Amino acid sequence: IYDPKNIFQNKANPETIVWQKLETKYWENKLKKSRHEMRKKAEELEKTLREDAGDAEIAKKSQELLELQKAHFKEMGQFHEAMQSVLDDKQFAKFQVFEIKFPAELKKLIRRHGRKGMGGGRERRNGW
Repeated sequence: IYDPKNIFQNKANPETIVWQKLETKYWENKLKKSRHEMRKKAEELEKTLREDAGDAEIAKKSQELLELQKAHFKEMGQFHEAMQSVLDDKQFAKFQVFEIKFPAELKKLIRRHGRKGMGGGRERRNGW
């Protein structure tokens, strides 16, 4: 059941239902929003640092970013638990390895592709 507001559980008999959350637009949107909020807060913190603000202002912005990071990692944990609930042990192990290795592997491929003489700047972006 698609329940983005998480209210169905208040109306259902929990003894007769197996609760599972699947990877859906719900998780995609939730994690995307969380990453966006962290990037925005990091930009604010960077601006505060560039403006040579006082220690109190820097500490405040830094703490706000830390709270967003904590919330994001909690959501990531919930997402992984949801995936674990629908995958068998081997599939979940592969999923975990993929989640950790994929960003680094993608960066390596991009760097390798960039070294093959595609030029720099705008030409490289248009060459994809």
